[in-house]
Formats: sequence, C-alpha cells, structure tokens
Amino acid sequence: MDLRNKKGYVRLIEVALAAALVFGFLVFIEQTQSSLSKRSQNFDPVLLKTLGEDAIRTLDLRDNNKNFRSDLRDNLRFGVSCTNNWGVLDAEFASLLPQNVGFTIFLVDSNGNSIYQGGATTGAQPTQREIVTVNYLIAGDYGTYCSIWTPCNVKLSMWFKA
Repeated sequence: MDLRNKKGYVRLIEVALAAALVFGFLVFIEQTQSSLSKRSQNFDPVLLKTLGEDAIRTLDLRDNNKNFRSDLRDNLRFGVSCTNNWGVLDAEFASLLPQNVGFTIFLVDSNGNSIYQGGATTGAQPTQREIVTVNYLIAGDYGTYCSIWTPCNVKLSMWFKA
C-alpha cells in the first residue's frame, strides 16, 4: 500500500480523536448534571423551610372573608357553636405547597400539648429522616389567644415525596 499523502491521514486521526474527546466531555457533563438534580430534588432543607414559612405567612396575612382577621386565625379559632375549622387547614396547606411536598400539621396549645394533627395520611410519611419543621407562633387577641381550646403555635413538618 502506497501512501502518497501521509499528512492527510494524520489529520483524519486528529479529527477523530478531537471528536471523541468532545463527545466524552459532553457525556461527562450530562451525567454530572443529572446526578446533581436528582440529589437536590430528594432533599433541600432551605427550600423546604422557605416553602413552609411562605405558606404559613400567606395564610396569616390573607383575609379572604374580609373580617379583619387572617385566614389562619379564623381556621384556628373556635366559633360561636364551639366548632373549629382545623380540618380546613389541611386543604389550605395542600393548595399552597407543591404537589411533591408532603406535610403534617401540629397545632400546639399554651402548655406545649399537640391538640390537633393533620396533613399526610398514615403511610405517607417519609421513611428517612429528611424532615424540615417550621414553628409559627400566633400572636394573641388582646393578650389571651392561647387556651386549651385555641392553639397558639402551628408546627408544620415537611418532606419531599419519593
């Protein structure tokens, strides 16, 4: 075999090696990016804490029925007929939090006792310990908001669903 233009073959080999190097670099970057996104999707405590604080503050600042009291306080307070709307909080938080976030709500009285627990159903809790909890104290109406009937602390525990 007579090779008349040896420089041409060397250039072809150079181009093939350069293409393989670029292709290998792109595959490496793709694998690195996909593993980072999977890891951050599984657990990000700062994101969960921010989502929880925003959800609670939204309920505490919002006044849908225009009674000059926040929706959070309306749902925590006992009405004239001694009924509460604590179950409504489940639906409120479910609408404010993303679909891939599970949550449990604890309403705590002035003695530190949990008087209500809502949110995730049994079996939907996370199996690992990747839970973020946000505590939110409710300011009192004329200094007497907490009682055995009215909670003064909302504890929201959140996690990313699998």
